[in-house]
Amino acid sequence: KIPRFHVNLKDAVGYYEPGERVTDKDGNPVGVPAHFPDNPLVHQLHQTPYDVSNTDYFRDLKKVTGKPLTKVTPPELPSRLNQLDKFVVADSQVNDAGRLKAFVKKGGDLVLTDSALRMIPSLTKIDKKAVKKGFGYVGYADLDRSNPITHGLLATAWQTFAPTPIGYPLLMERDAYWNSGTNNEDAGTSSPTKNSAAIWTVDRDAWEDAGGVTIGTADPPKNRKSVTEGEPKDVYENCYDYCFAKRMAAQDKTEIGTLKVGKGRIVIFGAMLPQPTEQFAHWFGLNAYSVSAAAQTMLLRVLGGKA
Repeated sequence: KIPRFHVNLKDAVGYYEPGERVTDKDGNPVGVPAHFPDNPLVHQLHQTPYDVSNTDYFRDLKKVTGKPLTKVTPPELPSRLNQLDKFVVADSQVNDAGRLKAFVKKGGDLVLTDSALRMIPSLTKIDKKAVKKGFGYVGYADLDRSNPITHGLLATAWQTFAPTPIGYPLLMERDAYWNSGTNNEDAGTSSPTKNSAAIWTVDRDAWEDAGGVTIGTADPPKNRKSVTEGEPKDVYENCYDYCFAKRMAAQDKTEIGTLKVGKGRIVIFGAMLPQPTEQFAHWFGLNAYSVSAAAQTMLLRVLGGKA
């Protein structure tokens, strides 16, 4: 019998709940096309309902933590922060950054994921130009295996979230089944897709000059039709060019890291919990989140006080 996975949260942990949900109840911008290409199965396609938010993840964490995380809405922020030891803001912005900074200085752990990294200049002396948004095939990070946050992860652990379950398309040319894209010189055509997994980073020099520690880096391609991150290294049989061990990715962008501020610290995960989107076709509905096992392990080590 496989024992149930469990993490003991010794500290009081909360998460920011802006109240934003992605739902078909207010209309579906990209439903099943009325004139779908001639396919004998088209009559079976019906839009699956959805009502999701990336913060559903924190409510679901009760299954592995044994106790619920504290939900904090914008009006509750001033009073609730004083009751917490750790606080997570996932892919969102908090208007009152001053309260977050005071929370960290007094000894709290502030975890920022995805677009929440845009608040870093308001919380530190790091310039806003150091914070960048790129796009990868999937959410990923090249990890420093010597850090306690990454201890024991598989050597091939690399992906942090999958884009398709939450509504973001993949660049089809990077998949083995695609045989008429840019990888096929004879075809001369390409798919309409592009790398769509948002990856937020901070300039590594700026992060470390401020006293930060880099745990994971990312090198999303400038061209969203690119089939690699960084430059391909040695090519081995049966290994796609995006295999993590075969890249010569730049290491100058911090995606996962820690930074001491006063008595507390800021922890960043630049690609973990993006809000689902209905911008693209999603006939089979949307998941609320698609966090990988490796990313969840790292996050729970932070929230559980083990790293």
